Formats: sequence, structure tokens, C-alpha cells
Amino acid sequence: PREALRQECLSRGASAAFDFATRLDLENALRESAGFPSSGTSKVRSQCLERGIPAHLLTSEEAGEVLAAVKRLEESKTSELKKMYEQWGLVVEAGSEKADMVRTLTSIFVWQALPIEELRKLCREKGVQSTLASRDEIVPKLVAATWPSAAPVASRYKNFFS
Repeated sequence: PREALRQECLSRGASAAFDFATRLDLENALRESAGFPSSGTSKVRSQCLERGIPAHLLTSEEAGEVLAAVKRLEESKTSELKKMYEQWGLVVEAGSEKADMVRTLTSIFVWQALPIEELRKLCREKGVQSTLASRDEIVPKLVAATWPSAAPVASRYKNFFS
């Protein structure tokens, strides 16, 4: 049963988005934790694929979290999306559609979840300096490099460790 799979995942430390994981999601999380490839496409992974989320680069749990965040974006009002845009220093250009804003914010959510090696690879592709930088420093730089109207956002952890 699904509950037994969930318990097995917990006991083995397998990564799964338990709130909405299907049986296949749980089975795949166990397979991945044991070093085996997942079988078929789980519901979460297929929904990620539909939305352009690179689930193959994320753990099952991370993919589920990004998917949940993107679903919240899709359900958000345009005014809420504009506020999120402002938080990232992005400018909503005249004629922008809600789908465009969701797509941009989805990219940012993906970047926040990517393994640091993948994030640094993306930085190299975009010409963004990322050596010795933390995720909290890299993502705002990527935002500014990808959408030129974006002003770099200062890290909320600035001077925290100084």
C-alpha cells in the first residue's frame, strides 16, 4: 500500500514530495535512493515536463516543490505576480501576459532548486561570474543577466556571516 511505501521512503531517507506523491512517485524515490533509475514517468515528473521544469536535474522532492510553487503561480492574480516581479527587480513591460510572468518566475524557482553544479554551468553559459558564490548570490545575478531590465537584487543575507 501507499502508506507502507511512504514509511519505507521515510526510513531510508528517500526524497519524495509526500503530500501529493503517487505510488509511482514513491517507488521511484526508493529506486533513486538505492541508485537505480526511476521507472517510467511519475505524475509529478510528467507535470513538470508539461511546464518546462527540468525534473531530471532535480530530486523527486525538489521537483515536487517547484511544481507546487509553479501551480501557485498559475493560480495567482496578475497583481500578485507583479509584486513577485518587483521583489526580483524585474520590470513588467507593457503588453506582458500573465503566462509570460509565470514562465519567468518559473525559471527563477527552478534556478533556486537546481544543484549548485548545474547552476554554475548555467552561469558559464550566460557569462555570469559564479565562483565561490552561494546560491543566494548566484540567482539574482542570473536574473539580471537574463532579463536586462532587472536590477540586481541584494541578498537578504548580506553581511550575515561577516
